Amino acid sequence: MRRSAALVPELNLIGSGNLRGRQDVELLDGADPEAVGGYPLLARLGEGGMGRVYLSRTVSGRPLALKTVRAEFGREPGFEERFAREIRNSDRVRSPWTPAVVDYSPMGQRPQWLATE
Repeated sequence: MRRSAALVPELNLIGSGNLRGRQDVELLDGADPEAVGGYPLLARLGEGGMGRVYLSRTVSGRPLALKTVRAEFGREPGFEERFAREIRNSDRVRSPWTPAVVDYSPMGQRPQWLATE
């Protein structure tokens, strides 16, 4: 059963007013990890061809989008290097229309992940 995070007051996020009433934010289920890279996972924002996107937050409470990469992509030869290059390139862009890279998985860590504002 899909449960909307809009019904879950314990999320209590700083700056999360834009989440009120959203039906596309889902609660975590047993298949979701509790944390990735030391960041707690609070809800699932979506899923696509590359992996899942979770709602997380920093220690100070700043909301993050934490994107995880599907395991099958991580096993492809050269993927880890391409993923690292994409992160480096994304981190160079500073624009109000581009989310800033906050953190990412070190080489060799699984699942591979990327945290953005």
